Amino acid sequence: MKIKQVDYKEERKILIGLIVSDEFCKEVIPELKLSYFKSKAARTVVQWCVDYFNKYGTAPKQEIQTIFEDKATHLDEDVVLFIKELLVTLNNEYLQDPSAYNAGYYIDKAFRYFKRRQVEELRDTVEALLESDQVEQAEKLIINFKAVERKTVEAIDPFEDDTLVKEALVSTTEPLFYVPSPLGDLLNNQFYRASFIAFQGPEKSGKTWLLQELMLYALKYRRRVAFFECGDLTKEQRLCRLYSRLARRPWIPGRTEGTIRVYVPNIEDLTPDTVEDFADFVDSYDILEKEVPVLTVDDATTAWSKYGPVFKGLLRVSIHTNSTLSVRAMDRLLEEWEQKDDWIPDVIIVDYADIMTTDEKGLDTRTQTNIIWKGLRALSQKWNVCLITATQADAKSYDKTTQTLSNFSEDKRKYSHVTGIFAINRTQEERQVGAFRIAPLLIREGVIAAVSKQVGIFMNPETVEVFWKMFWTSKPLA
Repeated sequence: MKIKQVDYKEERKILIGLIVSDEFCKEVIPELKLSYFKSKAARTVVQWCVDYFNKYGTAPKQEIQTIFEDKATHLDEDVVLFIKELLVTLNNEYLQDPSAYNAGYYIDKAFRYFKRRQVEELRDTVEALLESDQVEQAEKLIINFKAVERKTVEAIDPFEDDTLVKEALVSTTEPLFYVPSPLGDLLNNQFYRASFIAFQGPEKSGKTWLLQELMLYALKYRRRVAFFECGDLTKEQRLCRLYSRLARRPWIPGRTEGTIRVYVPNIEDLTPDTVEDFADFVDSYDILEKEVPVLTVDDATTAWSKYGPVFKGLLRVSIHTNSTLSVRAMDRLLEEWEQKDDWIPDVIIVDYADIMTTDEKGLDTRTQTNIIWKGLRALSQKWNVCLITATQADAKSYDKTTQTLSNFSEDKRKYSHVTGIFAINRTQEERQVGAFRIAPLLIREGVIAAVSKQVGIFMNPETVEVFWKMFWTSKPLA
């Protein structure tokens, strides 16, 4: 017997969901039929998962290995090989971290697959009836056909059963990745699936730098990241910035050898828990002058050799010229990656939303901006990802110590579409020493950490650390 490989990728993702995800099992099992799966091996695993879920109320997860070992002697050789290959994938990708499985997205995909299989079964039955001239019976089947649909409306009594509230709390998604505290205290609970986060700052305030740092932290936690460069940097500039960071050497355009003089704030021995006045603190230490080597080709290739095996397959960077990338084009590209390579992101980073375009022509700037931000929100929901971008603050922000909600540019409806937006604040004095502050502007879910404070950050000009120094600092008046 040979295992059919038709629809292998789709069936495989459904099997993985049934094995690792309680959420997936709860929504999908009541609606699936074994006949939807074309291969005997897939039907075998599905039956194991259905039996386990119906008995224990959870997906089997690691127990699938025990189930397989108990049943293996009674299975055909090709079925055993199929399941062994599936278990290897599970061990490598999902059983250690079930949250890596994008359950919300694959539930939608599963129902679409089931619907297609229903239509195929209907087609085969109707063709057979027509061949035997049973036209009326074929017509009746077509009229009465009802496709399976994902349940989108559910009426509940919140006080009928305490298991409802328990399930709601337990099912709350853990952050996809984490950054160190105290910045993590501000941001980590925003890095969940289907979130849409933006950082608002004036020009040259560190937006691109911060987006790259968040990308690296997502990679560190083994998340797949789709990074869209919308025109602020070329391919060469993006790669040079990345390998400057990974090699821990400053990149100087036109220089591939020698040293450069940098000015480093002497704060190595300062570890205050709270800095009451960040502006005064910026002026309170000496500046050290140092000579450091610039990024060389050897440095970059060494970094590639070090990090390539670690991050390979996790990151895709898509480079576009200014004002050419639309949300629809992003979506088409993501669909292409899924269809060709079975690659679906956990995190999407857009550098940055303000220089995107729309497919609709002749729109005024405000309308265009609103369409882009609505589209990005829809993208985060469709692909069930954490979507992160940046946006320009208005001209008045240049003269402010700390931004407020009034410092939006183009259209304040940006705030309506995000799940969280944070200000990047930077005075001229802070800019000179590589310092800036991040403060919450608007958060839809959760409690804003330290409403009266913001996180002061010093970037290291030698790119030796991700965040060189971070402090909670009082939030000054605008």
